[in-house]
Amino acid sequence: MSEHPTNPNTIYLRQIHGKKLPRIEVGEKETCILGRSPECSFQLANRYVSRKHAEIGYENGQWSLNDLKSRSGTYLNTIRMESGEEVQLQTDDLVQVGPWKFLVCLAEETEQLEDFWEDKVEGFIPPELPDYNDPSLSFLLSNLLPQSSVLDLGGGAGRLSIPLAQNNYSVTIIDSSKAMIRAADKHANHLKLNNVKTFHSTWEEYKNENFDHIICAHVMYGIFNIKNFILKMLSSVNSNVIIIMYDHSPQSHLTDIWKLYYSEKRINLPGITELENVITELNLKYKLYDIDEYNLPVFDDFDSLLNSVISQIFIIPDKENIEKLSNILKNYMTIDKDQFVFPLNLKRKLKGIVIDKV
Repeated sequence: MSEHPTNPNTIYLRQIHGKKLPRIEVGEKETCILGRSPECSFQLANRYVSRKHAEIGYENGQWSLNDLKSRSGTYLNTIRMESGEEVQLQTDDLVQVGPWKFLVCLAEETEQLEDFWEDKVEGFIPPELPDYNDPSLSFLLSNLLPQSSVLDLGGGAGRLSIPLAQNNYSVTIIDSSKAMIRAADKHANHLKLNNVKTFHSTWEEYKNENFDHIICAHVMYGIFNIKNFILKMLSSVNSNVIIIMYDHSPQSHLTDIWKLYYSEKRINLPGITELENVITELNLKYKLYDIDEYNLPVFDDFDSLLNSVISQIFIIPDKENIEKLSNILKNYMTIDKDQFVFPLNLKRKLKGIVIDKV
């Protein structure tokens, strides 16, 4: 999907945090109201969102954001707006309503929106030489035909696929992040690899092309129409589809903290068990593998822990909220060897699913 509005004189709010919403795009002759009420233009069902929370409109050639005297406040670029305040919007402004965060894109601006993954790319670039101790890479190599063609779906900067290219596989990387694709291209060029192709695209938009193998690592958690997603993979593969993901969603270890903070149960994204159920419903034969077990992240200081959790459970970082979360974390976390650690029973298990083409 395009990062820009599809029509001139429109505004697009690109969602970067919060429960998935329909695409929010507003024309100059429209008024958009965000709020908890089903009567709003876009309903944001959350206890920290007022019934009519904020309004976006266009007047005299300018887009504006108006706080509708919301109880928990509307935030622009991390600063809380005054109750009832109206401000002009610019491309790349960060708007927060309750737990939802959006980047603003105006049609008249020609520059691309800053990629959400831009400052996260570094952690997805593979080492210069393949790390054969990497459990995921070892698992892939054991399930791929030698020197075959491989599509890395949602492959990011090529953390897994570029090492495969170094092992004489013909690799294609598809990713919806331009920043990731740029990083993959740069790294492949640096290594002088001529067997790596990249495409900036979603899987839904990608034109069918057949590959010997399709690999899909840590992508399936948030797929909306997962059955069609899987069936398209199988229609585009000659040998097998290989899926790698955790037994539970990557942020499931924050479930207890979420409940303590919001006093409501968090609905986590699906993990490997839920994916198995879908594959079974499709009457597909598959094999499940144990790849590895991972400890959860540890933190050397409390501020690092606090900032990490604030961003992951969508807390508005004012004094009262920070104090509340701090008290919860101090009682919940364990200190081991001067580090803050999560309970030991929250370890992640890395699993693999192989679906052979029938």
